Amino acid sequence: MTFPNHVAGGIVFTGTFCSLFNVNIFDNPYSIALTVFASILPDIDHTKSLIGKLFFPISKWLSVKFGHRTITHSLLFFIASTIIFLFSEKIFLSSSTYTLIFSFALLSHLVLDMLTVQGIPLFYPFARNPCVIPANPDLRINSGNIKSEGIALFIFTGMALFMQPLFANGFWTTYNNQFNSIGHIFREFSNSDKALVINYDYSYYNQKITGSGVLVNATQKELNLISDNELINITSEPNTIIRELNISPSDKDLKVNQVIVQNIDIDSLTRILSNKYILESDIFSNNPVMFEGSKTSHISIEETFNPALPTLIQIDNSKQLQLLAKQETEQTKLNIEYGKKRSLEKELNDAKKTIGSASNYEREKLGKRIIEINKKLLDFEVDISKLQGIKMELANLSAETPTMFNGKLVFINY
Repeated sequence: MTFPNHVAGGIVFTGTFCSLFNVNIFDNPYSIALTVFASILPDIDHTKSLIGKLFFPISKWLSVKFGHRTITHSLLFFIASTIIFLFSEKIFLSSSTYTLIFSFALLSHLVLDMLTVQGIPLFYPFARNPCVIPANPDLRINSGNIKSEGIALFIFTGMALFMQPLFANGFWTTYNNQFNSIGHIFREFSNSDKALVINYDYSYYNQKITGSGVLVNATQKELNLISDNELINITSEPNTIIRELNISPSDKDLKVNQVIVQNIDIDSLTRILSNKYILESDIFSNNPVMFEGSKTSHISIEETFNPALPTLIQIDNSKQLQLLAKQETEQTKLNIEYGKKRSLEKELNDAKKTIGSASNYEREKLGKRIIEINKKLLDFEVDISKLQGIKMELANLSAETPTMFNGKLVFINY
C-alpha cells in the first residue's frame, strides 16, 4: 500500500482504537505527528520511500541486509519497537499515552499491508510465509494500482472526517451518548477520572428543564449535577421524561478530597464548605450550636452542594437562643426576597431568548413584561441591617467563649 493510504488509513485505525482508551490523537500536534511517523515507519526498509530517504543510512542497511517487507513488517519488529518506545516514554514522560498511539499506528501499517495481494511475512524471521487478509486474493488490494489505491484513499479520508466526534469524545462516551439513560451516564462516570459535562433536556411533572452542568455524583438511578451554582438532581422516576443526556468530557480533574479540620472557627468552616459538593461530613463543636433548627454539637452533611450554615453559632443562654431564632426568621425572609429576584431574572432571560421568534402579539406581551421586570429589578432593595444587628449581638455574646470545630470533610473538587 502506498504512502498516502498508510497515512490516511493509519489515522483512522489509530484514532479508532485509541478512542477505546479515551485518547484523542488530534489533541495536540505531537500526537498526530507521531501517528503519521509510526504509520509509515515499517517502510524504512525501502530506500525510495519518504521515511527511507529521511533515514537513508539505516534504510540502505536494512534493504541490503533483509530486503523490503521483511524484518520491519514483522510481529517481532512491532513488539520490539513498542517495548523500546514504552521504556523511553516512561523514563522521560512517566506516561504511556504516546506508546499507545505509536503501537496502534505501527500496527496499522502491518494490517494495511496484509490487505494487499502480496501480504507480509508477519512471523519473520521464524517463517517467511506471507500473511494476508482476506484469504481470497481477488478481495485484496493490488499495491500500486491507481484505481484500488484511489478508492482506498477516498474511503479512509471520508472516515477520518466523519469520525471526528468519535475521536474527540472517545468510543465509550460516544456509545453511552446513544442511550440517553442515567445508567449509561453512571458507567461513564465510574470509569472516568475527568469531570464530565452533561447537557440535559428532560421534563419533570410536565415542566421542561434544559441546561448543562458538571456531574459530581451518580448512581444507577440518579445524577447530581452542578449547574449555575445550583444542584440539579435527575432521577429515573416515572414522572421524569428524559429527552437528552449528552456527555462532553473535559480536561478538568474530578477529585474526591478529604480534609481533617482542627480547632477552626465558624468563618473558616463556612469558607471550606462554600461552593463545594459535600459527599459527607462529620463535624463536632466544643459548644452546642444551632444547626437545621435544632441544638446540637454534631454536624452531619451528606451529598449537598454549597451548604448554607448561617446559624452555626454558640448557644450560651436563652437570649442567644432568642437571637438565633430571630436570625433564622430574618434569613428566611431574605432568602425569599432573593428567590423572587432570581425568579424575575430567570423570567427576564427566558423572555429575551424567546422574543425574537415570537409572533407580533406575543412579542408585544413579552416586551411589556420585560419592561415590568426591569422596573421591578431596578426597584429591588433588601434591608439587611436588622440581620446584621442580630449577628453583631450574637458575636458579642460568643466573644468570651468562641466555638471551635473539629472533624472530617469529604468533598468533590472540579
